[in-house]
Amino acid sequence: MKIKNIISKIKLFLFTKRLSEISKHNSFAVSDILGIILVLLIIASTVSTILFWGVPYMQDQKAFVAQENALLQFDAMGDLIDEAFAEGVFFYDDKVANSSKTMTFKLSGGNLDLNNLGERFVIWYSFFDQFEMDVYALEPDEDDYSFSIDFIEDNPQDPNINIYYIYNKNLLPEEDIPINNSIQTRDPIHDAVQIDVKDGDIIIGKIWLFDVGSIIYQSTGSSNVYKAVVENGGVLVTGDRTSGYFFNNPKFWPQTLMDNSSLLTMRIIQIKKDPGGGVDSIEGTSASEIKFWIRPNCSLIKENKRHINGNLKIRIYGNNDAVSAWHYFYKNRVGFQGDDIDEPLYWMPPIGANNGLFTLTHAVCYISMEV
Repeated sequence: MKIKNIISKIKLFLFTKRLSEISKHNSFAVSDILGIILVLLIIASTVSTILFWGVPYMQDQKAFVAQENALLQFDAMGDLIDEAFAEGVFFYDDKVANSSKTMTFKLSGGNLDLNNLGERFVIWYSFFDQFEMDVYALEPDEDDYSFSIDFIEDNPQDPNINIYYIYNKNLLPEEDIPINNSIQTRDPIHDAVQIDVKDGDIIIGKIWLFDVGSIIYQSTGSSNVYKAVVENGGVLVTGDRTSGYFFNNPKFWPQTLMDNSSLLTMRIIQIKKDPGGGVDSIEGTSASEIKFWIRPNCSLIKENKRHINGNLKIRIYGNNDAVSAWHYFYKNRVGFQGDDIDEPLYWMPPIGANNGLFTLTHAVCYISMEV
């Protein structure tokens, strides 16, 4: 009996040991499988993270770098436009000779667009204190046939206006249009327009409207749009990533004269597609070189040290980012005042100045864009 018990205990021990060995072996196998699954999960998670975050980030960085490259090239283009503006149009043997400049733009992606409209600049001022005015409803939209003038203090006895379409020879001047609640015009107000505000036959103020035109480079990332803009002698950065700022400032400055007058010099450069050739838009699906031809059509002084009373005002219409950049520039670099971006900025002679003098120079610059 004792021998049987001993044999039974030995068998039970061997069976238990075998089970333990089998269990131990199986646990090693399960651990290996779990480890492989865990590694696969980590790899899948890493790949999905890269696809979700990394690829869009790289696309945005590529678009951002393309914008920076365009800005550097636009900086050089701005200098050429300045040179063409300075040289202007001259006459030789009774013929008009245009100074022209050329440059090559390296396009590696994104779009180039030549826009004849750009931002709209409306400038106005009065020659008499009592007839200071505000101008409304000249934003670029479908209705370019009406606008409004409000006099802040006294109203002229016989208020009327003359309209001159500066560079459109097909449009005749509109003269002696009465100033009512809304002024209706025969032809659309756009491009470049001079408006003389009168009391009877006496000019009491002026309004200038310019659609300055622009060259726009745009690159699109996964979630942001990046733009570089050449406009009115400056180079702007705009797009979803920024509220807009100047990469290169335009040439526009106040001066103080010897007689303690305050002189404000303003320059307007209108960019237009050259009617002689070129295209409006180029898409850079692959690396290519774009040829730009730059030539001024005219360079004129529209106002020369014009004495003004009250405030000179400017209102800018267009892309919100660009308008924001222009507002910041005029306020912080030129000395205009006004906080609301939807309201006009105004300039007045510094305290102690005898009077305010305004000089306005203007040029049309034709651009031809060719692959």
